[in-house]
Amino acid sequence: MIVIKIRQAKKTSKRSQFIWKEKKPEKGKSTESLILDLKKEKKCFKVISDNYERHYQYNGNNYIISESPKK
Repeated sequence: MIVIKIRQAKKTSKRSQFIWKEKKPEKGKSTESLILDLKKEKKCFKVISDNYERHYQYNGNNYIISESPKK
């Protein structure tokens, strides 16, 4: 099963804090189309699978993708 989490900023009284919110594809759409939509919006997100965790981070021009195996 693949889980997609999007990084969002949450404002507190003194500072802002990043939280990860889970997002599911809409009915009739695949996970790959959701990833393409997030890339078009230039969002930072994680793709978590049974075997690995990929972190997509946008740096202004392109995405930096870091992958780590799940333990």
